[in-house]
This record gives sequence, C-alpha cells and structure tokens, in this order.
Amino acid sequence: MSANCLMFSWKKSVPGREKIGAAHFNEFVGYLTQLQKKGDVDAFEPILLTPNGEGPTGLFLIRGSGEKLAQITATPEWQAHVMRAMMHLENASLVQGVCGNAVMNRMEMWTSLIPD
Repeated sequence: MSANCLMFSWKKSVPGREKIGAAHFNEFVGYLTQLQKKGDVDAFEPILLTPNGEGPTGLFLIRGSGEKLAQITATPEWQAHVMRAMMHLENASLVQGVCGNAVMNRMEMWTSLIPD
C-alpha cells in the first residue's frame, strides 16, 4: 500500500447545517469509492473521533501515490467537495502526509537534522 496520504478533518458541523453535512458525508464516501475503483486512490477510511473540545472529531484518511493524490486535489470535483465542506463544517482542514513504512524514513531524516 502507498506511503502517501491525505487527511481531511473537521471539528464539528456548523449548527443548523447538520443535515447538509450528513448528506455530503455520504456523497463524499461515494466519490472516494469511485476513485478507489478507478485506482486513483489505494484506500480510504472515514474515522469519527470522540468529541474532545479542541481537536478534530472526524476525518477521512486517504492513501495513494503522491502523484495521484496531487492530481486528485487539483480536479474541480475535489475542490467542489472541499468548498462544500467548508460551508457546513467548522475547522475543515486538508493535510498531506506519509504513513506506513515512510514514517520511519521520515523520522530518520528528521533525527538526522537535529543539531548536536
């Protein structure tokens, strides 16, 4: 599985827009399912977290090649999903990262840069 990922997270629904958010959640799952079937993403996982007051309460972890993930985020479909989400979710955030075996490689790089 790919070592590149996107994390799309949010804090909570905007009050009064919960139904819109629930419908969009299902549409986004369908969109990601289609991307996975086409091979544009390796896998995705929606995750709901226990409300904690400060951090996110939900996220999608999307795994794929760095090149394909970059191509996806440049499409009008992706951008429309993100814009819609920003209208009904508080603190919507998109972050790129690494996962799997790439974590240890990244940590090795990081530790090598620590000044003596």
